Amino acid sequence: YTFANKTLYNKFISLLKSNPQVSVTEKPVLHGGWVGVDYMGHDFVLDYDCPDDNVIHISSKELSLAELCPLDFLPGNEGNLFKAYGKTEWEAIMYTSLQLVCRNRGAHSRIEKRTA
Repeated sequence: YTFANKTLYNKFISLLKSNPQVSVTEKPVLHGGWVGVDYMGHDFVLDYDCPDDNVIHISSKELSLAELCPLDFLPGNEGNLFKAYGKTEWEAIMYTSLQLVCRNRGAHSRIEKRTA
């Protein structure tokens, strides 16, 4: 995946649209409302939190989620259900802790000081 802010993303889209041989269709990418385009089998993704003059490339094949602790109920309640105040609902809080692990640092990159 390649992530860029709105300015660089729009510039990339306009460059693709200027080439009549390339069909450009924005589509949902990843989960959670991310939008991007597929270009030559690679997803170029709009990220509003990406710094203004940066393009970030992440290889999802080289990332893993490591479980730091097993899924369990919140400590102190021993798995008991709690009554939600003023409602006829009961709840118990489960949690887990995960860490994003990079298996190959050379598979990811960042380009700085790029302007549209």
